[in-house]
Amino acid sequence: MIQTNIEATRRACIEDGDLLADGPPRRSEAPVQNGFIDGLFEQGKRWLVNYRSSAQGMAVYGYMVGLVLKALKEALPHGKYEAAVKIQFPDVSLSALQRFRQLADRLPAKYPTVGDLTPKLLKLASEDVPDGEKLVIVEAFKEATDSKCLTELCRDTDVIRKTKPPEHHPRKPVGAAEKLLSDEKAAEASCADLLLSLDVMHQWVPFISDAQREQLLDAFVDRSNLLRAAKRAASARHKAKAKG
Repeated sequence: MIQTNIEATRRACIEDGDLLADGPPRRSEAPVQNGFIDGLFEQGKRWLVNYRSSAQGMAVYGYMVGLVLKALKEALPHGKYEAAVKIQFPDVSLSALQRFRQLADRLPAKYPTVGDLTPKLLKLASEDVPDGEKLVIVEAFKEATDSKCLTELCRDTDVIRKTKPPEHHPRKPVGAAEKLLSDEKAAEASCADLLLSLDVMHQWVPFISDAQREQLLDAFVDRSNLLRAAKRAASARHKAKAKG
């Protein structure tokens, strides 16, 4: 079959790996369309590998993943995008993929130089481009985005919410009844923690040194006397209250 000029151009793009250069083919160009989509998925997977393996290049490769996802969203038939990316990227959540796509959509508006760099960024997919040239391209992206990490860029573009600074609220005065209730809850929690510690303490008794054992015995005797005194005081209060 004789290819039209448009089909030949699209096919050349696919073969060269520059899948995003001229945008997706028209849906009427079915064979080319299918090849374009398959190629995008393969390119997206390569970008994800780079994203995960390059601590210094996470932002640029995250942006490139987003560009691929944007192109896939436009190229795939309506309603097919989500199911397709689930199959092709099974180890990446849909929410993460959405953040990549939103970043690619919004970043050029926030940092116009990124849009100008995009044709050069596409060269990162080519095996014919030397590593030195790729490094220059990555550094250009970092310069254009003020060397911000991916999370910062997502916040800048409202892909994720900005963290709000803690608000200062003056402490309200606490009444005697509230103070008593708070102290009782704190005592109850401390007692529960202590009982739990005592439950597991038997595991460590054989390993305690003689000096520590003496310290523990003295502490237990002191606390035992304190608890007995508190118990006697509580009993006296109850008796006095009953008589009154």
